[in-house]
Amino acid sequence: MSEKPETLRDVGEIDMIRRLLERVSSADPSVVLGPGDDCALLAPNDEETVLTCDALVEGVHFDFGYFAPEDLGHRVVAANLSDLASMGAEPWAAVLSLAAPGDTPASTFERFYDGVAGISDRYGLAVVGGDVVGSRGGVFISVALLGKVPPGTAMTRAGAVPGDVLVLTGEIGLAQAGLDSLGGRVKLPHGSKKAAEERHLRPEPRVELGKRLRESGLVHACIDTSDSLAISFYHIATSQNLGVGVDGGNLPISAAASDAAAQLGLDVYEYALDGGEDFELLFAVAPEDADSAVRIIEETGCRGSVIGTITEHGEGVTLSVNGGRKPIPPKGFSHF
Repeated sequence: MSEKPETLRDVGEIDMIRRLLERVSSADPSVVLGPGDDCALLAPNDEETVLTCDALVEGVHFDFGYFAPEDLGHRVVAANLSDLASMGAEPWAAVLSLAAPGDTPASTFERFYDGVAGISDRYGLAVVGGDVVGSRGGVFISVALLGKVPPGTAMTRAGAVPGDVLVLTGEIGLAQAGLDSLGGRVKLPHGSKKAAEERHLRPEPRVELGKRLRESGLVHACIDTSDSLAISFYHIATSQNLGVGVDGGNLPISAAASDAAAQLGLDVYEYALDGGEDFELLFAVAPEDADSAVRIIEETGCRGSVIGTITEHGEGVTLSVNGGRKPIPPKGFSHF
């Protein structure tokens, strides 16, 4: 008979926190005081600080039926790193708060922190604190990340002007196809199945690419596509009271997304545009800088595509495909 696994209730809050923090690093010269006190102390030097936060709720954002704890730890950090990437920020420090029922196996959170440590170490992110509390309704995770940029250089959603072109990194619809594959709603060929599911479980944020784009000085506005590409269009447009025209023929729709949409009987453009969590970067540049921007993307081993233009206010957000034009509604993941 196998031994009963140790639970959070067995271990206790203080010892659980100690175990988790042993798995991550806060070794960074700008971290004056890391975990173990009421607050962390950070010294940002002469740079501007970028702050983002995110939360994941069991049954809403993830399902332990197909998420290994290590994958979840990776993913929650990756989602926040993608926000930093959209501003071209250097990852700096993180705090994580975890809530779970007392009968949750302690090894679940230890494995979760192994996933956190793996991606944090690769991107030079110091985990400087957090909290562990009880929950009566499943697992809840909250993460806040700090990044750094030279003063006045952060890329934001605002700044595009009519005539700018929109450039997208990578492919779209791959994470949505992975989610539908993991949920058993579609059956993908082995090669695309693995890539799609990996994109959903362990996305890789475009951190280095974001920094290179910021350093290039070419980008007028930038956003990550976590909610969906359709919603990202609206964020860039409404931040400056502008419109967006998208060329459907240039959209880099993944083969897995095309396959999944066909199996589900859905329009492939809507499937790819509305599916979120690809964690790609969408940004606006002057037309004459488009080729240079695509080269920067491709130098990092990523695909770059010019997919549309910024238009005047009143023209809306539209998709041109098969000789026609239709509006793109702001669909994607919504909590309410």
